[in-house]
Parts: sequence; C-alpha cells; structure tokens
Amino acid sequence: MTRTRIVFVLAAITGLAFVLTACEQTSIAEQERIRSIQTVEASTPPATPLPPSPTPTPLPPSPTPTAGPSATPLPPTATTAPSPTSLPPTPTPNPALAQYGLCTQAAGDPAGGLFSMRVTAITTTVEAAFERIELLLDVPADSVQPHASARCRLAPAVPQAVGEPEVTGSYLIEVQLDGWLRDEAFRASVATPTVPLSGTRIIRAAAFRVVPDARAGATLAIGVDQPLPFLLRLEENPYRLVVEVANSGPVSQASDMLRMPASSPAVPPAPLVFLSGGDIWRLDGGTTTNLTEGARAGQFGDVTALTISAGAQRIAFCAAAPGATADDVAAAATLWIMDLDGSGLRQLTPPDRGRSCADPVLSPDGTTVAYAVDESGAQPPQLRIFSVQVFPGAPAVALTPSGDEWSRFSPWWLDDARLVYAATAEDGRSTLFLREANGTERDIGAALLVSGTGGQSSARYRAFGQLLATSGDARIAVEALRLDGTGADLLMLNAAGTEIERLSPIASGYWNRPVAWGADGTLYYLSAPCVGDAVFEYTLHARAADGADRVLAAGVTTGGLGPFAATASGLAYVTLDRLPDGPRGPLRIIRDAPAALWYWDVASNARSRLVETSGAIGFPAP
Repeated sequence: MTRTRIVFVLAAITGLAFVLTACEQTSIAEQERIRSIQTVEASTPPATPLPPSPTPTPLPPSPTPTAGPSATPLPPTATTAPSPTSLPPTPTPNPALAQYGLCTQAAGDPAGGLFSMRVTAITTTVEAAFERIELLLDVPADSVQPHASARCRLAPAVPQAVGEPEVTGSYLIEVQLDGWLRDEAFRASVATPTVPLSGTRIIRAAAFRVVPDARAGATLAIGVDQPLPFLLRLEENPYRLVVEVANSGPVSQASDMLRMPASSPAVPPAPLVFLSGGDIWRLDGGTTTNLTEGARAGQFGDVTALTISAGAQRIAFCAAAPGATADDVAAAATLWIMDLDGSGLRQLTPPDRGRSCADPVLSPDGTTVAYAVDESGAQPPQLRIFSVQVFPGAPAVALTPSGDEWSRFSPWWLDDARLVYAATAEDGRSTLFLREANGTERDIGAALLVSGTGGQSSARYRAFGQLLATSGDARIAVEALRLDGTGADLLMLNAAGTEIERLSPIASGYWNRPVAWGADGTLYYLSAPCVGDAVFEYTLHARAADGADRVLAAGVTTGGLGPFAATASGLAYVTLDRLPDGPRGPLRIIRDAPAALWYWDVASNARSRLVETSGAIGFPAP
C-alpha cells in the first residue's frame, strides 16, 4: 500500500468553506489526454484492461477520522488593502549573452534532409562570459547544408545504451545531428567518442554518441553541472558548428517566485482537503486529519480521484479495490461519498462487473456525481460518462452512447443539468462534447479544430489537451494543440461552445495551460515562452471576463507547477520538485517526486508553504 511522508508546515485556518482536492494517480482519462499530446512523453504507462469489479462488501459504521500531527498555528494577520504583486527583479543582461537561452535551438535548415560532412578539427575556447566548442567541417559540394538542433536536459542516471560513452555533469546539452550520413566522410572524421577539452571549467566533458548500425545521425553530448544558457550556430566559409555555453544561469533560489514566501504568512480562508499517499487529508484549524485511513479495511484500497462540494459539505471519490494501490492502473475502482468531516461514508451504486471509476465531479448543487466509466476493460479504454445522485439507492445512469468511435472522459458541469467533456478516437482524433439538459449531445470540438467554412475551411489545430470549465458563468477553457507541434494555444468558450471574442485564443509562446477559474469569471493560466527540457520558465496570468490580462507572477524553475484552485482572495497551488523528461509546459506529474502545497493571498501578497509531501499532490476537482 502506498504511503507518503507528509510534513505540515502551516495550518492556522479559519473562516468559510474552501476546498482544494487532488489525486496522485494519473487517471484513465488523463492517459487519454496524454495520448492526444504527441509532443509530450507520457509519464505513466497506458491503461490496461480492468479485471471484474469485486462483489461489494457490507459497509461497517462510518469510522472516526484519524487525527494527524498538529501544525504550529500562526498568529492572526491583518488584511491589507489590495496591491499589485511585485515581480522578481530583472537582472541586468550581459550584452554578450543576449541570444543565449535554455530553449531548444536549431542551426541550418532542419528540413534539409540527409547531409555529408567530415569533422576536420575540434577546438575549445574559454572567454570571460562563456566557453566554446567549435567543430570545423568539410562539406562536399554535392551535399546539402548541414543542420543541427540542441537542447539542455537533466542527465540520465545511467547510460541509455550499452557501450554509450559516459559524460560527466548533472545536465547535458545535446547537439543532435540527425541528418549526418554514416558515409566515408563520417568515418574519416576526427570525432572520437570522447572529445578532448582544454582549460574549460563550465564544460565538464563532451562525447559523441551514435546508434549502432543506423544509416545516419550522431549526438554531441556536453556535460555541465547546472542548466546554463547556450547558443548554437552554423557558420560558413569555412563551415563551422559552434556551441557556446554561458558561465552562469538563470536558476537560483530567487528565480522561482511561486516558491518564495512573501510578506506575512498566508492563511487560507477555510479548510483544505487534499489527496496524498492514497488517502484523503483535511487541514483545518491547526489540525490535520486523515479521513480515509481508518475506513479502508476490507472496503477499498487507495483513493485515486476525488471531487468536493463545499456548499453541500460532501466529498465523492473513486477508490481502488481493497488492497490495490494508486499505482495499479489495472485495478477496478468504485465510487464512494462521505461528508467533509469524514463521517457518513457509503458506497454509491456499485458499477457492474468490468467497470471502473475515474474523473468524478459533483454538480454545483452537490446532489449528483458525473464520472467516467470503462465498461469493457478493452485496450485502448472505451470510456462513457455516467451520473448518479448521492441519495441512497439512486441508480447510475449512462449519459453518453456506447459502441461509437469516441472514448469520453473529463466531465465538467456547466450548471446542474449540462456537462462538457473531452473525447478521443482510436485513430488519434479528439473533440469536445456538450450534453444539453434534455440529453442531446453536441460535438462542439470539430468546428474549433478548423478555420473557415465549407470549401474554404482548413485545419487549425490537431487535437485538444487539458479541459477546464466553470459553472459560475458557464465558461470553458481548453488547450488546443497546434498543427506544427510547436505547442498549444488556449481557447476560451461560452456556454454554447463557441469562442468568446476578445478573449480567445491565447496564443503567445510555446504552451498556454488553464489552471483555475475564479468565481468572478477570471481565468488563471500559465504560459511558457519556448520549448525547453531543463527548466520551466513561466508567467502566471489572470484574464478578466472583460479581456483585461495581467501578469501575477513569473519565474524559472528546474521543477514544475501542478494543480491550482482559486478562492475569493487568492490561489492554492502545488509545486513539483521534478518533472518527467520532455518539454516543460503541459501538466505532467511524477507520482513519487516530492511536492508542496502553497497558499497565496493575492490581494495582500501573503504567500506560504502549507504542506510538504514525499509524493505527488495531483489534480484538483472543483
């Protein structure tokens, strides 16, 4: 059974009901979303067929919640008048490094195809602000121009191939020469597996890596101790491939604003509920309570997803079969409900054999749970949306059809009767559906993926990513993946599923990710300016209902940012110590990586870390 070390840093909490929820397991529905993001390496295995659900066991009386360690309470803090949030100071740039960065870079024409070249010499140079590796190239007259790309990433713990030369350094700058033909010029190159260095201190080591028996391709791996800005360029007359690495980088304790406590300690306006280590925890008034640990015995295993209605004082959650952990994606899962204090635990209408439970979400009035169900256990999963009222004996009702091409998941309530949800097909297509109050299902995604009409229409996006909706004013935000694979725009839709003028699309930089809706219709979103594998450079924005957009925070971190939830005065959010290998931007989580829960009172600019865990605090449900 999964257990996670949890350290409670702060818990002086009073006031009205506000709840943050999260799950540490990547759900079946999340795997569906990851499948549609082809530019991102999925961090969890694909879903596997589900075994038959076990026969439900009689429920014992609701257990008394187990009290956890008490945190040191903070003294009351006065509420100050709202003031703009100060951004971290911008360092004075070195003009010599103006074009350097940690984003993926290219030199030459990446679409140029295969090329021939011979490396005739390799030199290293140490300058005041940077160090350089230079490859002198002999390119035959009948060859296309060489081309290369470069990225910085965390070095793997062990070599990725047998016999691969080891490169010293915590990070690697990888110069990829994918089009370099393995011809006579290649074999005549002076490039040896280990590149000799002279006098360099920042560049720890360098080596050429090749895939045996491949027709083309080689990688120059350069080892450094930290993520450092670099510059890749191809020069002519004569041809030279140059890599320059700066002596200092942008990452420091002060570079990640959302990991820095600010002003006076921040006190959330109400209890926080979160999921960690397969259990549901409540942090309230200086006391932490494990709401599910004592209730597990013979009833369920790890909790995998949850949803909360603060107004109705209810928690609904999916839990794996008894003895199963959140890591077991093949385990059956069932739907449960309890009060916010952990009492009144009972299983909702058990699903039939072969079904699972994922993505639960309570309606705004707290009386109905919508959730995704895998009825067959087929691979890939074929999900349908079901709903069940929270009253004893209420039957589960299928809201979406079965047997068609779509697997539906990630439901969100627009009001107490209408839902929006995502869907994917086995061939990789994706769309969004809107279910009206009368049960009619409308495909609203198809029109968003194209531009123009009739014979003048053309493809606009290739798929959808993360979906986020609010029932306050029935608005929808969704990632739209660009056709050329260069990232994602953010679309904002009204209750009819059409784009909102002046608000949509948000198309700057590399990736734009929705993180929370405010009660006043404000959309909070993260924007990453470029593709990068070593650090996450972000800006946190608030876009008001009238289109006004302001930057709340900016930073650079080797970790990442997980789920967010908005309150009347601020944001609760999760910071992640590590991310899976791949571009920074989309929401991706390593389940066994340390995480922390923070609260930021945006109005007073008070910000505090509340909880630290040795495992993930995952995705919140409203």
